[in-house]
Amino acid sequence: MSIQVPDGYELDHADAPGSLTAGAVCAYDVKINFNKESRTIGYKRSFFFGGNSSILYPATSYAQIKQVFDVVHERDNHTITLKQSAPSAQ
Repeated sequence: MSIQVPDGYELDHADAPGSLTAGAVCAYDVKINFNKESRTIGYKRSFFFGGNSSILYPATSYAQIKQVFDVVHERDNHTITLKQSAPSAQ
């Protein structure tokens, strides 16, 4: 996904959420970059769950699996803020 930053705005301390791995079972990663020339924010998210054919878990594992998905949900709600640029002196 790419997002065009409007003229007169700039990124305000932009960062990306951290990666997450749970052995070979799960991986989550987000890459965010900013192209100053095109004023475009690039966003790439990758996620998988069920590596090594791990898709069936006993009920006793529910709390741990829920914790993984809670972390993914939290990181998916990461915010990047824009602020108005200082007016240029003419």
